[in-house]
Amino acid sequence: MKKLVFKNKDLPKIAGFLNSATLAPKPTRGKHKLLDRVEEKRKEFSTDEMEIVKTIAQIDENGEIEYSDDSRPLVRKDATKAEQKAFTDAMDVLSNEEVVIEFAEYSKKYESLFKALEEYEEKIPAEVSYGYSLLMDAYEENKEDEQ
Repeated sequence: MKKLVFKNKDLPKIAGFLNSATLAPKPTRGKHKLLDRVEEKRKEFSTDEMEIVKTIAQIDENGEIEYSDDSRPLVRKDATKAEQKAFTDAMDVLSNEEVVIEFAEYSKKYESLFKALEEYEEKIPAEVSYGYSLLMDAYEENKEDEQ
């Protein structure tokens, strides 16, 4: 079965490209189906990420994480170096964890999308071009695995 494999940390880049891509109607349907799956995986990643953050974050009296002025979670004052290292290691593992999106019921829509992306003529803004590259790499790797 065809599938795309990414890392959690790459999902925002891929979503950024998909959101910016201008396609014809048929591949656009595939784009939105794929974007829905990417967003679903991003939510799972975010939930897992928050569980890890809670292990080291300063928690208020309501059980909520406290944040600094720049929206970063505050680290508990009593957090040990070992706890901080465990946090960093866990975040690194989660960020690099593989995410698999199988074509399954949307196979024809995805194929239409990737055919359009292989022939994509629009200029890709620099801020989302890496997402395009990641997406096409995953697709091309899948094609190689099938042969």
